[in-house]
Amino acid sequence: WTRRFVIASAVLAVAMVWSAYPGDRVLIGLVERLLILAEVGVLTGFALVVSGLLGIGEHAVVTPRRRATTAEPRTPAGVRPAESPVTPVRGA
Repeated sequence: WTRRFVIASAVLAVAMVWSAYPGDRVLIGLVERLLILAEVGVLTGFALVVSGLLGIGEHAVVTPRRRATTAEPRTPAGVRPAESPVTPVRGA
């Protein structure tokens, strides 16, 4: 959307220059108002892009938290723990 607003802003700026000089000021007020709306759209688009890059607002990239790992239960010295089956959760 930001690119479209930039293109519209450029086209409207050219239309305003034409209207101001060779166009004998035909519809210059309308062109100025449309140009202001397009420029507000450009600024809004840039603000959304920057907020996404900086991680501000709801457009931020969310990284998942690491789950806390549980420690293996300690066994007394010389006693072997019972063999547990390997499951996908334990890294099979």
